[in-house]
Amino acid sequence: MRNRLYLVLHSPFECACPEHIERFSGKAEGGVLLIQDGVYYAVNPEKREALHKRNLKLYALDLCLTARGFGDFQNDDVEIVNSQRAVELVMDEYDGVIRI
Repeated sequence: MRNRLYLVLHSPFECACPEHIERFSGKAEGGVLLIQDGVYYAVNPEKREALHKRNLKLYALDLCLTARGFGDFQNDDVEIVNSQRAVELVMDEYDGVIRI
């Protein structure tokens, strides 16, 4: 298991999530599941890098990307996950979940 999984639901234009996550995690390894408007972190290179450089594994929910017109998005730094995989991340692969 890894440390914490952070669920990011808000757009990077309304929330400074990287700073909040750093406050919670310090330099510990963890993951970020981008859902709802949080997927804008994945598609914006500058915002994506702000999360990736903090030693965090990035995941983005495929349904949320598609709903916002980014169904074809792919990036080596972001694992695109379906709903079943998202549940596995939340329930099995991390020690705790924090919603931001």
